[in-house]
Amino acid sequence: MLSHRDAVYAQFGVPPETEEEREWRRRQRERPQPKPEAPRHQLDTLPPTLAQIDQRIEQRVAAEHEFMIGILAELVAQLQSDAEMKGPPGPAGPRGEQGLPGLPGRKASLGRVESRVRKAKRAIRGRPASAARRANCRP
Repeated sequence: MLSHRDAVYAQFGVPPETEEEREWRRRQRERPQPKPEAPRHQLDTLPPTLAQIDQRIEQRVAAEHEFMIGILAELVAQLQSDAEMKGPPGPAGPRGEQGLPGLPGRKASLGRVESRVRKAKRAIRGRPASAARRANCRP
């Protein structure tokens, strides 16, 4: 490795290393390195309890919540006062589709779609097998 290093140094014009420099490098590698001191703990202060940590977290979350609520309040006030965002005055649009009575969340159009699917399956079953395969359905 030294010969490779010397060749590279010679290529870039670095003078070769003397015996004294090699000896100094060897001593530096072999010299014991000082170990870092362990951190000193102050016995005067007690570590925070879990209740204190919880309280600090609650305070930070509450402060962040207040900050976000303030920003949202300003944004809502700005949107309410913006004439472009209000749109043209006039009556409200038509109501949306109503769901089936007794089945919350299910719309009436779903029943129509299901009946169409059943009709399509029945029609495919009545066709020859090649037509059913073309339609990607089982006969």
